[in-house]
Amino acid sequence: MELFRGYPALATGPFVIESEGTPLRVPYQYYRCEKEFRQLTDWLRSKGVNFHRPLQTLRKEFGSQVCLHHGIHAASSALRHGALRVTTDHYVEAKVHATSGLGCLLGLAKAENITLMAEGAKKEARSTQTAPL
Repeated sequence: MELFRGYPALATGPFVIESEGTPLRVPYQYYRCEKEFRQLTDWLRSKGVNFHRPLQTLRKEFGSQVCLHHGIHAASSALRHGALRVTTDHYVEAKVHATSGLGCLLGLAKAENITLMAEGAKKEARSTQTAPL
């Protein structure tokens, strides 16, 4: 992040990341930073990012990592989305499925998708339960 924070301070023109290419006003698609995009794309592919759009894959991974460490709202803000749903639907990959872990306490221990607790953990869970009022 420090690297990116330094770019605006070093900019000598209207662009945050400067390029040797000058902006053109042409009727066809033109990228001022084509050389830099190509270098970054090649580098991402050399690191195993072999998807159709590696820069978009990098952006999605960034959003997923921010979400994992700081939550969905922080990820949405970091990705500059106006709606949280855009972040959840398209950008954040669920890497961990959250469960309560209480299945064995509900008598569901024989279900295929339930992981059994160790005996010591079961006894500890029972001893910390409070009696109903």
